[in-house]
Formats: sequence, structure tokens, C-alpha cells
Amino acid sequence: MIKRTFFKNLLKWFFIFSGFYIAIVFAVPVGGGEGISTIASNVTTTFSAFARLITAGAFIAGLGFAFIAVLQFKQHRDAPDKTPLGKPVACLFVAVCLLFLPYLVKQAGTTVFGTGATPGTISGEEQISGT
Repeated sequence: MIKRTFFKNLLKWFFIFSGFYIAIVFAVPVGGGEGISTIASNVTTTFSAFARLITAGAFIAGLGFAFIAVLQFKQHRDAPDKTPLGKPVACLFVAVCLLFLPYLVKQAGTTVFGTGATPGTISGEEQISGT
């Protein structure tokens, strides 16, 4: 049992450190020597692409759940004793939530930060790089 938990912990820490390593490798430009402002700019660009990926994935998953809900409704209509009505209703609820996730994220951002909010910029790189 001790060996199993040891290897689980070892594997967990391996994935954590490899994730940090991958993040650093993709953040640092190939030419090197640009400074921390370039690294921060690369990281923010990567996060915006990641956010678009999550919203696109949520939309596709929402379409999938809607399709499953329609099939579950059909199964319920054919055999109500085998498929409870709660299952297609739950799938439809999840589909609606996933389909409207991009809109909700945009509205939450407007609510929290206001309509005139602009993304932050990085300044002070002269003091950090020593030039």
C-alpha cells in the first residue's frame, strides 16, 4: 500500500512540474533575451486563446447534450417505464447552460468590470530588464 501511494504522489508531482515546465517553455520566445514583459505578453495571449477554446468546446458539448436530450425524450415516449423523464430534462438543462456559457461569461465580465473596461497592460519593463 505504501508503494502505491508513493507512486501516486510521484506521478502527481511529475504532472505538476511538467505542466510548469511546458508553460515556461511556451512562454519564453525562441530568440530569448527579450525580457519578462514579452513572457507576460505571450502568457496573456495564450490565456485568451485558451478562453476561446473553452467557450467553443462548451458550445459543441451543449449541442451534443441537446441531441442526447432529444434522443432521451424519444426513448421516454416509446417506453416511459424504462427511461425516466428526469434524465432528458437534466440533459436539456445542461445543454442550455453550455450553449449560453459564452454569453454568460461576457455578461459577467460586464457586470464585474463595467462596459468601459480595457485589458491591463504591462509596464515597467525598463526597470526589470535593467536598461
